[in-house]
Amino acid sequence: MEKTRAWEKALKTGNWNEAAALIREELESRSHNPLLHYNLAICLLESEELQEAEKHLRETIVRDPLFTKAWYALAQLFLATGRKQEAFRAFSEILVIQPYRPEAQLSEEKLEALRTEFANMS
Repeated sequence: MEKTRAWEKALKTGNWNEAAALIREELESRSHNPLLHYNLAICLLESEELQEAEKHLRETIVRDPLFTKAWYALAQLFLATGRKQEAFRAFSEILVIQPYRPEAQLSEEKLEALRTEFANMS
């Protein structure tokens, strides 16, 4: 329990490297935990370790397909790396699995912008 408090405190204070190290330690014994993978991904995103962050976001979704915050973070990562089709699919997935979550409203806005962009490309 002490380790958990330590990584949560590090997250709250924005100490991404410390939080990531502590979460990685905890993942050694709790690799099945989607929340740990998600929080590690957030630390990695903040540290601009995008490939590793994507890996942990995908692992989060495998372990909990309804984890809309992970889907949204993954979609945002795709947008940031120019992978707009993949972003479109991830944002769309949120609307299918959890249409009433706050992430769904944000996804609607992103999807509309992507639709407009795709239409202008034709």
